[in-house]
Amino acid sequence: MPSPTEYEGDVLVAEADMPLSLDQLRAAAAAIARVELSDAVTEALHADPRSLRQIERDTGVDAAFLSRLANGEKGATVTSLALVALALGKTLSIEIV
Repeated sequence: MPSPTEYEGDVLVAEADMPLSLDQLRAAAAAIARVELSDAVTEALHADPRSLRQIERDTGVDAAFLSRLANGEKGATVTSLALVALALGKTLSIEIV
């Protein structure tokens, strides 16, 4: 039986009349969070002229941690994201739309 959900970019697609289970919601949330986090960190890093090592030297934020965030390999707490934003001279904004 095919899965009742698919993740297409930023959109979770579910077949009509098939409610999502809690496990499906959790899996979709994890996928969305990885993509959104990776995109946001990558964009912020590309806007910063410094290398990852220079950011680490300037701020103390681990270059490997930044790399894993940008590559979607690592999750982060809101506090960690705020630290990354501050280290990059940015603000953190969380929005549910």
